[in-house]
Amino acid sequence: MRVFDESFPEASARAARLNFALIEFQNRKQTVATSNITDIGVGYVGFEVEGLDALSKRAEAEGARVVSEPGIVSMGDGTRAVMIRDPDVGGFVELFEKPKN
Repeated sequence: MRVFDESFPEASARAARLNFALIEFQNRKQTVATSNITDIGVGYVGFEVEGLDALSKRAEAEGARVVSEPGIVSMGDGTRAVMIRDPDVGGFVELFEKPKN
């Protein structure tokens, strides 16, 4: 197992820290079963971003697959989001952009 553990300042409170860890399991004896975002118990990580359209296109160009339909989805409060599947490990990542006030 490899662990990538980082700490970042929070955007809304620079003195506070956000801890983020990625864990990679190595030498699996069995392949991981493919899951769908709608399966019970499936997890994902979400990131608030700026420039969602450009970032979504860049992710697709790098091999990510969009799993939200119809692509970028608009929420009731104006937040826009897209759910993608990581091309390396198949994990789900939500990218979202809140409206500018």
